[in-house]
Amino acid sequence: MSQQPPVPPRPEQPPPFPPRQLDRIPVPPPESLEPAGRPVRASRPDAESTVPGWWGDVRRMLIYAACSAILWTAVLWLAGFGILRHNGRQVELDVVLVGVLAGAPGLAWPFLQFAPRRPDHGFRLRGLPVLMLLTIPAGALIHLAAMLLWPLIAGGRAVPGTVAAELHRDPAALALVFVFLVAGMSWFSVIVQVMIRWPVKGALICLLPFLGAVFLFMFSGVRIFENPPAGQALLVWSVAAVAGLAAVCAVSALFSRRKA
Repeated sequence: MSQQPPVPPRPEQPPPFPPRQLDRIPVPPPESLEPAGRPVRASRPDAESTVPGWWGDVRRMLIYAACSAILWTAVLWLAGFGILRHNGRQVELDVVLVGVLAGAPGLAWPFLQFAPRRPDHGFRLRGLPVLMLLTIPAGALIHLAAMLLWPLIAGGRAVPGTVAAELHRDPAALALVFVFLVAGMSWFSVIVQVMIRWPVKGALICLLPFLGAVFLFMFSGVRIFENPPAGQALLVWSVAAVAGLAAVCAVSALFSRRKA
């Protein structure tokens, strides 16, 4: 019998599909396993803890100035109608109340600007001197516009010829009250900014000046509104206003450089 030639071995054919390599299959992270069609919302930063733009701070301060002006005018209006009471006693609308309310905008101004949740505490680190130079006179004008109603609210309670009675029609009285407001807002901003920027030492150093400024501006407000507008008073408060604006710009620039 004839022997058949040996059949050569067939070469091994590669499998049609490579074996799955399970260790190389990418596993999506858990946070990406969201239902289809459901957008992922990005968390918004807290508006009270973020620093707005420069114009945003300007708008914020002018809105606060308008709210402050409305508040003090409303207090005077309530006193005029006999609604305002303190410790169960009616608060009379007199020149003392008018003068104290005239000094209140300067005291309240830096505290309205204070924002404890912001990293700069409401006093921005860039552009603060120019911001103060713009918003303080503008805020004073807003308060002055609201004060034009004060003689009308006081009516016959205001002595004729005094600032309390002639504010809405006497340019000298308007100028005097305007520079008084600018001086108060500027100097209180200087004191409060030092107390906030330099927490412990600044508070100890500025405590007595702060209390003295409260007494000075409240007492001076009474003196201004119970007397006729005088040229000497206008000159004194104009110098105080210009010096206050220069001081607040210098302090703002100083702390901006230290934080930079």
